[in-house]
Amino acid sequence: MSEFVAGGGSGQGADRSSAPEHVNTWQAMPPDGGELYLETKIVTLDDAYCKPHQAKPGYYAWFQ
Repeated sequence: MSEFVAGGGSGQGADRSSAPEHVNTWQAMPPDGGELYLETKIVTLDDAYCKPHQAKPGYYAWFQ
């Protein structure tokens, strides 16, 4: 699963967006545990990408 989160400088949007994904993954793990890997990076989305998604161009946090 990948998602983009709009940046605002506070980081709260990223925390709120990624928390449900972590909880769902944790609940799906076997009783003896497992591993969870999270990849993040800052990306720039341009007009060409944003227009069909009705988003604003700019910097976004990318989670996978």
